[in-house]
Amino acid sequence: MVAPGGLPKPLTPIAHRPMIDHILSHLESAGIGKVFVVVGFRAEEIRRHLEQGPFAGLVELLHNPGYERPNGVSLQCAAGKLDDPFLLLMSDHLFQAESLRMVLRQGAPEEGGLLAVDSKLDKIFDLEDATKVQRRNGALSRLGKDLETFDAIDTGMFALTPNVFPAMDASIRAGEESLSGGIAELARRSQVLTRDIGHRRWIDVDTPEAAGEAERLWRMGLFQTAGMPPAGADVPGPTVEA
Repeated sequence: MVAPGGLPKPLTPIAHRPMIDHILSHLESAGIGKVFVVVGFRAEEIRRHLEQGPFAGLVELLHNPGYERPNGVSLQCAAGKLDDPFLLLMSDHLFQAESLRMVLRQGAPEEGGLLAVDSKLDKIFDLEDATKVQRRNGALSRLGKDLETFDAIDTGMFALTPNVFPAMDASIRAGEESLSGGIAELARRSQVLTRDIGHRRWIDVDTPEAAGEAERLWRMGLFQTAGMPPAGADVPGPTVEA
């Protein structure tokens, strides 16, 4: 999606503020001290905005020359940068501060990952395009956009260990370059837990219609960072946003 005025998607204004700034504000408020942002398409515009904006000291940019490939390739750009558990977010997903705090508090299980999911299927904007999830006893069983049987939706919010990088490598070698492929590889090893966000809301802003819905949710009082205390010791280390 390109925003009105020809802006790249992360700079799409929601409530008169670039979408990526909403996300970075949440992270800064949570006490995150370092964010890696993977850029590719129209990277210079995003770089200029971030370097001149209020989060310049928070962000380090990583360039993905293969940005036209699926998003697992973007994740691999951070391999070697992250030796400790980290948070992975999407630059076009908006969420409530409480969801981020929940994921930070629980963190990634040893050697694996945690995926925040949403079981409120009637509240999902554009359910058809969403990444569906099957769970078994709280663990991730399967995920994908084309699952016919599912009980939750992938919110795009993960707490991960560096073990995701070799899992992503294995998925890419098998011909599946999406992030979902790497997470599915971890899940086959029974290494991915899920956590339901409960009553909290989020949205994947992929279309002008989704941007309009994000504006509506904002007017309802969602997605703001005000009043969110730092996570302190619960913060699981560096953060990467792809």
